[in-house]
Amino acid sequence: MELHNEAVRGSGATRIRGIRADERRLERGSGAAQECKGFGLDVVQLEAECSLADILINATPCGMAGVEAAFPHSFVTALPNNALVYDLVYSPKETPLLHAAKARGLEARNGLAMLLWQGIYAHEFWFGEPVPETTALKVLRHLEENV
Repeated sequence: MELHNEAVRGSGATRIRGIRADERRLERGSGAAQECKGFGLDVVQLEAECSLADILINATPCGMAGVEAAFPHSFVTALPNNALVYDLVYSPKETPLLHAAKARGLEARNGLAMLLWQGIYAHEFWFGEPVPETTALKVLRHLEENV
């Protein structure tokens, strides 16, 4: 089971039509809108692109405990009704982005599963021992309930 496959399956998508990656660095400004402008990106343009997206992935520290910058919730508002929102942040368990997505009735997931699978792949690489998927899923359930 791979994270990207889980995300695609969870979104209901059967194929990927295209990928849009936009980079925003916290050091370049305050607030996500300012950060977007720092890279020549227009928030309105990104919102328009969100209206065509099957999945929105936050790979920034926005929403992470101790980080003041917030991910623009207008991106969530622009998403289609069947979109998946995947926030790689896992602390807090429910970020403001995930909260906004759930409030819209969208499927929303945090990055805890990604963290687990990174650890599993590292274990297999370094120790040459596979981790059974049933064990991984049991650990994931434990983490979801206790982290």
